Amino acid sequence: MSEPLDLVVLGGGIAGLTVAFDALRRRPGTKVVVLEPDAVAGGRIGRAEVAGVVIDTGPDAFLARVPGAVELAGDLGLGDELISPATGEATVWTRGRLRMLPAGVVLGVPSKLGPLARSGILSRTGLARAALDAVWPRRARPGDLSVSEAIGSHLGREVIERLVDPLLGGISAANSDELSLEAAAPQLVAAARSPRLMRALRAQQLAQTRGQIGVNEQRPVFLAPRSGIREMVERLVRALPDGTLLTGVGATSITRHLAGGWTVTGSDGIERRTFAVAVTTPSMVAAKLLRDVSSEAASKLDAIRYASVALTLLAYPRESVTLPRGSGMLVPRVERRFMTAASWWDHKWPHVASPGNVLIRASAGRIDDERFVDMADDEIVRALHSELVEAVGVRSNPVDAHVARWVRSFPQYAVGHMDLVDYIERVLTTEAPGIALAGSAYRGTGIPATIRTALAASAQLVR
Repeated sequence: MSEPLDLVVLGGGIAGLTVAFDALRRRPGTKVVVLEPDAVAGGRIGRAEVAGVVIDTGPDAFLARVPGAVELAGDLGLGDELISPATGEATVWTRGRLRMLPAGVVLGVPSKLGPLARSGILSRTGLARAALDAVWPRRARPGDLSVSEAIGSHLGREVIERLVDPLLGGISAANSDELSLEAAAPQLVAAARSPRLMRALRAQQLAQTRGQIGVNEQRPVFLAPRSGIREMVERLVRALPDGTLLTGVGATSITRHLAGGWTVTGSDGIERRTFAVAVTTPSMVAAKLLRDVSSEAASKLDAIRYASVALTLLAYPRESVTLPRGSGMLVPRVERRFMTAASWWDHKWPHVASPGNVLIRASAGRIDDERFVDMADDEIVRALHSELVEAVGVRSNPVDAHVARWVRSFPQYAVGHMDLVDYIERVLTTEAPGIALAGSAYRGTGIPATIRTALAASAQLVR
């Protein structure tokens, strides 16, 4: 069987769904199909019930000041339902206890020495090394650098290990020694290349404040639909015409069609002929699909590594937990813990509450620590619970728990990542016109960046 189509989208995560949604918006009547091998669309943007409450098991908010997600939420009718976390404070579990994240940090990079000193996160030696940034000007060498080299050359190793890596590295389960600053935190590049990093960050913050007018000065940093991030996926699915999204059907190959264009063969045995293909699968899957189309692009896509993470929802009797201030805690890798971070759900999203229970989201897993992969769910729960007892004094076992395993789901941006992506896209333009990439593996971590790759792919393919 074969079927002619205008656009075939491979992958039904938020990137693939956005490509289809935007293509239909740009050109109504476009014949589109989205192939998603899993039984449910949405990728890592999932949700589960624990103690009678439905909670996101993937990202629970997106950056509000970065284009992409806010605009899409508005297009989906969610603009008036966006809310921000009830608190923006967080703690770091380091040097024996929980310590408040100092004011003025930008992705874990401190901009002021005073709050950093008062936080107690650094030792005296580490604080003294960070203070050298004010009196010992350093300029980063040209080109893309690792986060550790770019920031550590100004502020020292201890700032990297106890602040920057747990926050910036933790976003993608990465190691800051290998993580590209340009790809992971482009907003820090200019400051890192200045002679004095903290002074440059303060100047950036002042310029941003002066550039805002009226209510914009109080814009939240993070937003999410009141019913959770998963609601964006549900709205995208409902916005597509019947028959557009096919779950349980993946692509098995992409080949050149004799009459021009491409033939996408699905696991359902149907050959779909088209001149436009959006590949929004993880890059290792994209590599397999593109091997016969462009071996060069496929080999480069295979070079992108992925980390695995387990995100666990735990419910405790309310009388057994006294949560600390803030929305949660970060756990530096130098502490050698199983847990990487935890969110106090009742503090962060108080409108989502389980009667009589306290809800905590705790994560485990990094690019260099995948112990959880070989553990049963109950073992993961016990390991996380043990550390929560130590960190916050939990006084009973959880009454309910749910483990979401995201194996090979967090792309790693190695130094030179943006040049790699530019090269892959140039190769595809030459060797495979009509095929475009989109997704989290390419141009930035987080929902807004992923959505922007989808919109760019849609615009390219519709043209």
